[in-house]
Amino acid sequence: MAFIQFYNSGWCDNSKYGLPHWPESMNYYMWDAAWHNSSFANPSMKLYVGATAGQNAGNPSSYVSPDSFATELQALQSTYPDSFGGAMLWDMSWAYGSTPNYAVSTKQALMSGSKCGATQGSCCSSKVPTPALSRRRRSS
Repeated sequence: MAFIQFYNSGWCDNSKYGLPHWPESMNYYMWDAAWHNSSFANPSMKLYVGATAGQNAGNPSSYVSPDSFATELQALQSTYPDSFGGAMLWDMSWAYGSTPNYAVSTKQALMSGSKCGATQGSCCSSKVPTPALSRRRRSS
């Protein structure tokens, strides 16, 4: 598993979704190629797309709305079914403290494009766990 920070990095950023030449402008394809077609070859490697879960959780220019991130995840999930593993959110206090709830929105997007489908089957959990940590937002 590789958890890739597609935020706070300028050129390989979630904010590039929807621009001409996406996903090249985001560089997911480079990660996919590196792990599946090069000397790093590992056909089992799963790539997780990282995003900031709040406008102040990272560089504000890297933030994308839950709806935009959901659309991006679904596109990556269908374009790269062998390497796409899921999503990573920074950080969970923002994900659960946002309205709409970024964590729930992300899970719904992933579930709608998964083998489980939009309905919850035996391979899927229907609950998004609530973290035991404080939901207090850190100041920037």
